[in-house]
Amino acid sequence: MPNISNEAFSLDGVELPSDFPYRAYVMEPHWERLVGLGDEVVLERGEQLHAERDARFCYLVLDGMVGSSNPAPAGSPQHGAFFLRGSLFLESNALSGLPSDTVFTALERTTLVRIGRERMKAAMMADGDVFDLVICSLAHKFFSANERLRETERYDVRMRVYLMLLGFAKDCDEPLGDDWYRITFKLTQQMIGDMLGANRVTVNTAVRNLADEGVVDKRDGSYLVRDPKGLIV
Repeated sequence: MPNISNEAFSLDGVELPSDFPYRAYVMEPHWERLVGLGDEVVLERGEQLHAERDARFCYLVLDGMVGSSNPAPAGSPQHGAFFLRGSLFLESNALSGLPSDTVFTALERTTLVRIGRERMKAAMMADGDVFDLVICSLAHKFFSANERLRETERYDVRMRVYLMLLGFAKDCDEPLGDDWYRITFKLTQQMIGDMLGANRVTVNTAVRNLADEGVVDKRDGSYLVRDPKGLIV
């Protein structure tokens, strides 16, 4: 279980991550070209897709929000990423034909496009922009997974929450000036805890520490995060 250090929170020594460990995937260029490749699927809040059941399909989010999670050795599964409008998931499984133990849960009513392997491969071969979109999506997931393993050993929960919020802010791309950024989707402390494997009390303490240091705020239901070190590029 992550703990809060007794030392004061400090950004000294923070390195630029190769890729932020936690991501909120959003619209990529040319994502609309994938819309016509499959059939629409609607998930009500709480409904799940289990990747191990069928490795022939990937999914594009048309609206709503999906969270991915993997089984944990003990306790509740940890969320790995959020997928918002225009994002793609399970593309690696569809292209390789290999199953995964990842579970995808609709965090609100969500509409998806289910795209079969052969149609995705054909679109990638016929359209260089689609090919680039899929490869970039795969690369982001690969580097984020590596960074998540690295930061778990390096930082206490406050820094992990801070880097998580910075990553989400980078994905949302809504600068407010004076190094502040807005996270444009609804994010709760429970969702943060689910991603870190921490309880809400620990997350609440971490968020309050970060607010006291002037790098996190919450206004009108949205989290704001400040980036004085210029980690968002």
